[in-house]
Amino acid sequence: MKPTSALTSLTHPLAVLAALLLLANALILQPLWPNWLTGKLSDLAWMVLAPLLLAAALAPLGLSRIVRVFSLGVVGITLIATKIVAPLNTALLYWSANFGWPLKLALEASDLIVLPGLIMAWHIWEQTPQLSASVWARGCATILVSLALLADTPASNIVTIDCLEKPDNFTILAKGKTTAGSYFGPRTIILTSDDGGLTWREDSRIDEDEFRCFANLQATSVHNSQNIDFYVVSNKGIYTSTDGGQTLALEKEFSTVFDMEMDNVTGNLVVAAGDLWIRTPEGEWQAITLTP
Repeated sequence: MKPTSALTSLTHPLAVLAALLLLANALILQPLWPNWLTGKLSDLAWMVLAPLLLAAALAPLGLSRIVRVFSLGVVGITLIATKIVAPLNTALLYWSANFGWPLKLALEASDLIVLPGLIMAWHIWEQTPQLSASVWARGCATILVSLALLADTPASNIVTIDCLEKPDNFTILAKGKTTAGSYFGPRTIILTSDDGGLTWREDSRIDEDEFRCFANLQATSVHNSQNIDFYVVSNKGIYTSTDGGQTLALEKEFSTVFDMEMDNVTGNLVVAAGDLWIRTPEGEWQAITLTP
């Protein structure tokens, strides 16, 4: 596969449509209507574009058909593995966040419904020899795809939380990583909350050594005033029990939970799972947006 041919594939109407869909979904649809459909739309667009981009990167190697099959295989296997294998999902999220390029990759088997997008990528390759694209057209298509990918990528200054502490009845501390304000990779960030985890502010006065993160949360539980025990089950999520742990019921699915604390003043359960979540006494879960 020649590099010019690989870039020509990006000018195919289906590739352009996928890029426009990804761009519109990231900038308009997901912010206004964040639901399962908008999530699937971005995944479908990625299934079309990712093999094309990988093949374009490998184009100097030649071996056109082998490169195409390899690109489809890598994208397809990666999606399947990270959507159904919790440790791989967690590892990829943690690795990407620590290298300043966090991914949006939920552990959700239903996302595999977008795999037919790989067929569309192959269809584009099959029609590429019939396409006649100028240098200008290839350049515009490349810029469009690049803008779409950047729009769909989370901000690099995202905060990832992996440890919580409760030094007193009124304060919760959170420790994590962020790339904001750092030119040499992720830096440690410590946040504090005095309203049960609803709002947070950075506090540089607190020493990182004050945190005693759990080494094994699988044997850890917290108790609230409603006589509910919360347990972490590895690679599954948080479970509840009202009989001292004899029977467990799934409360919320998480691929990994790093830490959790109960705020006895508000009754909120605060969970560090990379993202930060709280469960109110009414049983409602809220994702907390953190900005350094």
